[in-house]
Amino acid sequence: MPTPFDDLFHYVFQHVWHAQQLLRCLLPPVLVGAIDWVTLRGATEKVHDETLRQRVTDVLFAVDLVRGGSLCLLLEHKSHLDPDLHRQLLRYSVRLHDLPPGPGDDLPVGVLPIVVHHGEPGAAPAARPTTAAERAIAALQPDVPFVLDDLRSSDEDRLRERGLTALATLTLLCLAHLRSAGPAETLASLHRWSDLLRAADGDPHPPGGAQAVRAICWYVLRVTEVDARDLQATFEAILHRPEDQVMGTLDRMLREQHDQGLIEGEAKGEAKGQAKGLAEGQAKGLVEGETRGLRLALRKVLQRRFGDLSPAATERLDRGDRQQLQQWTERVLDVASADELFTG
Repeated sequence: MPTPFDDLFHYVFQHVWHAQQLLRCLLPPVLVGAIDWVTLRGATEKVHDETLRQRVTDVLFAVDLVRGGSLCLLLEHKSHLDPDLHRQLLRYSVRLHDLPPGPGDDLPVGVLPIVVHHGEPGAAPAARPTTAAERAIAALQPDVPFVLDDLRSSDEDRLRERGLTALATLTLLCLAHLRSAGPAETLASLHRWSDLLRAADGDPHPPGGAQAVRAICWYVLRVTEVDARDLQATFEAILHRPEDQVMGTLDRMLREQHDQGLIEGEAKGEAKGQAKGLAEGQAKGLVEGETRGLRLALRKVLQRRFGDLSPAATERLDRGDRQQLQQWTERVLDVASADELFTG
């Protein structure tokens, strides 16, 4: 299942404008010089295995070589240690080699896998086995070497020195440093990166401008515990304008969580319907699912806005019925505290 990390990475680096400098930075110089970078283009193929299940690669590009032929550049993102990484890259590579060339394309000379990783320190996927026995076994196994970019091993200055686009640099900084940052550290980081946020906001290339700001806002709200009002104030100070992206994004997240509650309720209703009548079970499951989804979404929004809830507020939230939860949800962005929401 996609994570916020996957979503942000793919959202930015599917675009050639933002991916090209990252690829040039990570590949060996001999390959950088052999590639005709003007021909870099996105490849939309989805890799399937022999059971016809779709294996979706993160970001896939095709590019021509200066002296003829073409390459597939596979840009894979990992936010955790994946023991299946080598086999996954091998499957991708075999299937990509098996794909027929498109109109006007040559058969690919090769597939170059590049893995961008930002898991916990020391958890980067090892490119080679370590013990003598493991090396002896590995020497007889099919394998795909890959270029590894461990973001956690690069500090902010080194990531900035790569010379990427503002949004690409900001994305790598967010992936590398915000997943374990507290609210104060998150806001301080955004202030340090203010030049990048302003530059991304003014970049005409997609997904620049308001879309870029919204993507960063969404990511910060999803992976950190920063208060939404503090985040909005920070964005307004950095961008020098009133900024409604934060509360708008928060509202969309609330609606998504509410919809997810409806989906879970419908599934629960269908299961109950098998034993007690489909119509009755679906109706009851929908009500329970909507109530549970509203309560979960409202709790998350309150915690993001006001921090830990008081015992009294927690009790009111847990005891609220569907109608009360709907009323509180409509007012949650208009109150100054959780207690005001429940007593007003």
